[in-house]
Amino acid sequence: MLFRSIVIAVCSLMLIAAVFFLVGAKDIVKKFIVYTGLFLFAFIFCGLNFFCIYTDYENSDLNGGTFIAVCRVDEIKNYDGGQRLVVSDLKLKGNREIVSDYKALLSVFGDSDYDLGDRLTFKGTFYDRGAFYNDNYSASYVADKIKYTVLLNADDVTLISSKPTLFEKSNMFLRDGLKEGLDEDEFSVAYALICGNSLFMDDDLLTNFRDTGIAHIFAVSGLHIGFLSAVLNFVFDKLK
Repeated sequence: MLFRSIVIAVCSLMLIAAVFFLVGAKDIVKKFIVYTGLFLFAFIFCGLNFFCIYTDYENSDLNGGTFIAVCRVDEIKNYDGGQRLVVSDLKLKGNREIVSDYKALLSVFGDSDYDLGDRLTFKGTFYDRGAFYNDNYSASYVADKIKYTVLLNADDVTLISSKPTLFEKSNMFLRDGLKEGLDEDEFSVAYALICGNSLFMDDDLLTNFRDTGIAHIFAVSGLHIGFLSAVLNFVFDKLK
């Protein structure tokens, strides 16, 4: 992390110097040289940034260690027989104490009903995910900082408290309202369109969207900014 911070600081100073030089340069050749340098700078910076992210991800292995963990629920997906939870703010206690910047994917089997913002504690074995899985780069897991996988029974998990943020409360309000008024497939598609969360979509259904090349509509994008603008426009029209 220190190396990455140094790289970012040096590259930022180089960029500022190049911009000042570009502002004062009137010769076309000088401008061409500066633009070429900025392109190379961006290429090198992105490459070094990727290398730092990849190296840090790979070096954060817990080597299948067993820990008593305290964490916070960020994402959930209900399925027959349990829940899949993405948890963050990991504080681990075992043969050593660790505060991890990475997230864990919990598969909880049994009667569980956890939600966004819940703080949980459990004892489990943390299995490491590599940056590559089946010879493919796990871009989404690395980008979302999901590093560990834990398999648990519901009886092994204890709810400490529940403190969802305002955003999470809004998310749950939309989710529960859509689920109450729509069939399962319709709900999952509508929720993904509005909130950019495809966790509730059936794998086969999501695969169909990917095969047709339109799965990007479920990513947070201009579509969701449009939804937000429409809501704000409605509110402000009422408020005059």
